[in-house]
Amino acid sequence: MRKKSTFWILTFTLAAQLALLPEARAEWERFSENELGDIFFYDKNSVKKDAYVMVWVLINYQKPVKVEKSVIQSAKIMIQLFCKDNVIRSLASFEYSGFNGEGKLVRSSESNDAWTSIRQESPEKDIAQILCEN
Repeated sequence: MRKKSTFWILTFTLAAQLALLPEARAEWERFSENELGDIFFYDKNSVKKDAYVMVWVLINYQKPVKVEKSVIQSAKIMIQLFCKDNVIRSLASFEYSGFNGEGKLVRSSESNDAWTSIRQESPEKDIAQILCEN
């Protein structure tokens, strides 16, 4: 029961942060590109540091992702880094039909994914180097 209430508190907190983060306040800075040509940005204004680092990441896909009858061209993902252990996880994601998190919201999910090790030479490593070393 306690895990469920913690999950819903976290979910509400993330939804509130998204609602309170108007695009006018977002300051997207490009930080990486992967082997597929997908371009990664992070919102400098969303960075929260305490025991963990939390930040919104925007991905513009080089090739649209087809989902049922829709197409996804970008995603905004709330990630959490635990710098000390060099691990990362996704807390929420919102996928859009247009670039830069614009267009129709195609799907969204909120999760408490398991921690995964940050791979070398990856966008995850790039963002960790920026946020964990500063």
